[in-house]
Amino acid sequence: MFWGLIMEPQRRYTQEVNKSFHISMATLDLESSSDGYAQVICTFNGKNYLLCTLQKPGLIQCALDLEFAAGTQVSFAANGKSHIHLTGYLTDYDDEEGLTLEDFLGTEEQEDVSEEDDSGEDENLSEEAEDEEEVEEPIIEEEIVSKKQQRKLKKEKNKEQQESNQSPQKTKQTLKGGVIVEDLVEGSGPPAKNGKFITVYYEGKLQKNNKIFDKTEKGPGFKFRLGTGEVIKGWDIGIVGMKAGGKRKIICPPQVAYGSKGSPPAIPPNSTLVFTVTLNKLK
Repeated sequence: MFWGLIMEPQRRYTQEVNKSFHISMATLDLESSSDGYAQVICTFNGKNYLLCTLQKPGLIQCALDLEFAAGTQVSFAANGKSHIHLTGYLTDYDDEEGLTLEDFLGTEEQEDVSEEDDSGEDENLSEEAEDEEEVEEPIIEEEIVSKKQQRKLKKEKNKEQQESNQSPQKTKQTLKGGVIVEDLVEGSGPPAKNGKFITVYYEGKLQKNNKIFDKTEKGPGFKFRLGTGEVIKGWDIGIVGMKAGGKRKIICPPQVAYGSKGSPPAIPPNSTLVFTVTLNKLK
């Protein structure tokens, strides 16, 4: 399960860990970053540790391998003038919610930020590499996340997850009789099987000129029993496997549609038909 934290410049984020998590990467946000160095500082067991030093231009990403167990107290700080993204994953969870800013608690203590002399940057970085435990604690503000911000972040996360679940990678499959199917929306629940009663909305077009010859997109929809010959063979083949709420493009060549006779006047002989089918109900 994904874990992430976007750190603003000169702020500390403090938390008592509720769910164990692993940090895998620190990345500089190029759009909101200033040129120069930016540091990620971790406070753990009363000591400050320099996790990484990033720079724009130059080093903008650093791989990390850190794990924090539930019940421990930890703080993260962005020292510099840049936004930094920490990303990783939960290592122990029993629900589907990841760790967000909602889990971090700030204090109201604030201090002024002082500028560092650029001429001493190389020397300071060398000293920090020799002894990480001697890193000076950055003078930063504590982050206070309002309830309104928490709700907004959670809502955006749920929306992204829902869109991800409903938008599968579009792959075409060629089935029996030359029927070609492409899932546009995956849907949910059990897949449609032969013998099941289903209700669909659909739109049918002639492949040669993209002309619509039939459609049902309102009202109760079109109901039939799948796999019993109540519809053209292309449908009996192409709708199998769809789920409720799913949307599929089905291309039916003449031999599994209306063949050499067609269905005058709307469908000429030997027509390849293109259907967009939405499965509304399945029982």
